[in-house]
Amino acid sequence: MTELCQHCRAIITETDHGTWVDDMGVNQCGDPPVPHVPEVFHPLQKITREMKHKTKGTYLWPSLTTAAEIEHTITQAAYWAFATAVITGLIGGLSAVMGTAVGPFDGTALLDAAIWAVIGWRIRRYSQPWAISGVLLWVAGNLTKLDWSFETHRSPPIGIVTAFCGLALINGVRALRAYDRLTDPTTPVLSPPIVTSTPVVELDPGAGH
Repeated sequence: MTELCQHCRAIITETDHGTWVDDMGVNQCGDPPVPHVPEVFHPLQKITREMKHKTKGTYLWPSLTTAAEIEHTITQAAYWAFATAVITGLIGGLSAVMGTAVGPFDGTALLDAAIWAVIGWRIRRYSQPWAISGVLLWVAGNLTKLDWSFETHRSPPIGIVTAFCGLALINGVRALRAYDRLTDPTTPVLSPPIVTSTPVVELDPGAGH
């Protein structure tokens, strides 16, 4: 029976005499063993174990080098898409009830709200194409606001919140690209270099005579 030593964490095996030895046949310590349970990691967590360096990114532009950072960025992008769906739906519903446009929004904004809800759901399901669609829809929506501003000679409803939303969606695309790259089984993972000893060459004393 194979167990895990509670003291030295070495994998040890019980002998016929009731003693415990490691793979070299040595009884390292006399502490009682604990059951050896193989660890199961999420693909991102497994790869993150190979990436010990500290994250150097920022909140606005994360470096996306750890599993936690990638997951957080994807979640943030999905939340921004859901928030856009709610706000767009409220304005579209108000426009439909009033029978007139509210700024650059009219009743068709309800359709946009439904699309944003789907985008948020698909981003949360790790869909990179839908994340890219979210960025494109964000750009198209802001172009529509600018066109409305030129026609009405009024300030476009584009502010800091809109900028944060666009940045979150772009980061979502980056995070999903990192997720796909790290979870791709064909992506090579760098391993620590193998240190080998330099072979000793023995000279023949009689050589050269």
